[in-house]
Amino acid sequence: MSKVFEPLLARLPCNRTGRDYIIGDIHGHFGRVEQALERIGFDTKRDRLICVGDLVDRGPESPRALDWLTQPWFHAVMGNHDAAILHREGYLSAKFELFTGAHDWFDALSSTQRRSLADALAALPWALELETADGVVGVVHAEVPERFASWGNFTARLDDIDLLAQIVSNRYQARRAADFDAPDRGDLAPLADVDWVIHGHTPRRGCRPGRLGNRLWIDTMGWRDEPVEIGSPCFTLIDARHPLTPL
Repeated sequence: MSKVFEPLLARLPCNRTGRDYIIGDIHGHFGRVEQALERIGFDTKRDRLICVGDLVDRGPESPRALDWLTQPWFHAVMGNHDAAILHREGYLSAKFELFTGAHDWFDALSSTQRRSLADALAALPWALELETADGVVGVVHAEVPERFASWGNFTARLDDIDLLAQIVSNRYQARRAADFDAPDRGDLAPLADVDWVIHGHTPRRGCRPGRLGNRLWIDTMGWRDEPVEIGSPCFTLIDARHPLTPL
């Protein structure tokens, strides 16, 4: 049984007083995110932060997602780990199950805490459309499948549960994405009706954001505790108006 809450698509109007930042998967490391926001001078009275999904699992502060989702300056889309919690609570079908032990922290919560957090996660949109002074930026956790030529065609089909499972889980495009400073491979036509689409989900090898056409992947593993073979795990923050310049 699947119980998908509204809105499927969230639309944020242009921020006329501050800046809009987008961050990769948080995975229960909100303290590290706070440090990253302090570094860039984030102002909660003027600025907004949008996460590409996966607020929970892996890190020790996953329950803090509930508090963050009450903040007017914080927004996020559904990630596969968020959806897996909803499956665990009976909101979503087995299409969204994760075969992982990453949910021990959730099982340790009281029944009231579990339901409150699940309700908050259930209210996450599956895609977000952000208006900026320079154009429209979309946010989707994993990818927009290639069968959609335009952002509008894609968002019009978000009532399809099979599509929702794909956009939080697929990795086909992310595996082809090149580093920002590498030449565009040109093997994927730009998605029409949108300037950029920002994704997370697939950890970037080398901890460097990746690009394929007008689609960007920014999960550079700021949630990771262990060292990696190449690069240094960090949270990538981008200004929505200048997405090719990580901060």
